[in-house]
Amino acid sequence: NYAGPKAFSEPESLAYKDFLTQHKNELDFVINAHSNGNAFIYPSMVLDKDINERRPGILPIFKDIAANAQFPTGTLKGTSKEVMGIAIGGDQDDWTLGELGIPSVTAELGFVG
Repeated sequence: NYAGPKAFSEPESLAYKDFLTQHKNELDFVINAHSNGNAFIYPSMVLDKDINERRPGILPIFKDIAANAQFPTGTLKGTSKEVMGIAIGGDQDDWTLGELGIPSVTAELGFVG
């Protein structure tokens, strides 16, 4: 969980930023895939501001996906606070939604339920 000395200081996060910025008009939704167990994580904050203030109507869409999509048994679903016990503002999903206006979630893949 190394954040780097500043935003986009690491090559991977800079490549992410550059790619999404260059293709923002072609993207409707972004899914970040990680491998730390089964979880569906969506932002509750957008660049340290409440998601409902910055992007009205997006949070109910994330909650609808969490409630109605088919996930493996045991998949944790919710915000980073609900799933991991920590509130994260400024992560990739937060930046993608806040800066580019593209809804973004994180899928943690790992065990099969």
